[in-house]
Amino acid sequence: MSWQTRKNNMMKHICIPILLVLFMFGCEKCKKKPEGCDTDSRLLSELRTRTNHYLPFALCNDIDDEIENIFLNGENIDFDFGSQLEFEKSGFFELILNFKDTEKESDTILFTLITEEREPAEWGIEAWVPAPFILESLPPCEITCIYPRQYVEGMGVPFIFYLLDNGLPIQGYYVANSSTADKDFYIKHGAGSIMLTDEGISETQDFTIDEQNISLELSKVFDTPQNINGAIAENTVIPENSVIRITDDLEINSNASFTINEGVLILVDEAVNIINDGPIYINGTADNPVLFTCTQQGKYWVSFLMISIMMNRQR
Repeated sequence: MSWQTRKNNMMKHICIPILLVLFMFGCEKCKKKPEGCDTDSRLLSELRTRTNHYLPFALCNDIDDEIENIFLNGENIDFDFGSQLEFEKSGFFELILNFKDTEKESDTILFTLITEEREPAEWGIEAWVPAPFILESLPPCEITCIYPRQYVEGMGVPFIFYLLDNGLPIQGYYVANSSTADKDFYIKHGAGSIMLTDEGISETQDFTIDEQNISLELSKVFDTPQNINGAIAENTVIPENSVIRITDDLEINSNASFTINEGVLILVDEAVNIINDGPIYINGTADNPVLFTCTQQGKYWVSFLMISIMMNRQR
């Protein structure tokens, strides 16, 4: 037998015992879950602070009797060796381990439970679903409605209802419907609304809230709206119950004012701004409000742009 062959045999006899020793040593370090813990649960001894874990999540106590007590989010919990703690909700958690050995410092572990469905910005925020509302019978009360007293073809008309008892909102949930609408709407804690299209509006509009009826009067305007746009360079007053269409950006100069009296319909074309460097006075009332709406139903005008305020903020 050559020297090389004897050398190889010696290495085999040496390496195998070493590998066995290493394997046995590694097994002693392996963490085994105590009986009563699921195989996919996380070990308490391996839990680290400032880490995220996905639901479903269970924690197994594999630490022996050196623990005196355990606090979860400030509450003392029963979590003995060999038991499993189930988590069902996402959130932020603080786990404090107090040891029997008073010379040993308490161990504080901060961790977050998240779900795969939530975006990173929502990690840890507890999922919340509001409780379903239960419809009730409406007691006798005052029913008021804020709505425009006139409308033009093609626009939506909002109706905002308030249920009051001695000036205070009626609590509870109540079903309501219109004589011309194809679906119900709801009054919640004293307030509710519906938007109707002109096809579903009559001059006497009837509503039922629970079993109480209310009739509202309004009229359709057939006159062509007055078009305005561009710069308002002097004090301008819009007479009551007028119909105005803003076809392009409207700017009230700093040395002018723009007064809108009650009952006026302001129809603003899509993507148009009202820019007020000067003051705008809106004199609508509960009985005859002013309505700003887009010319095309389902489209949007842009906004009021307050130039003076924006410049002051930049300074």
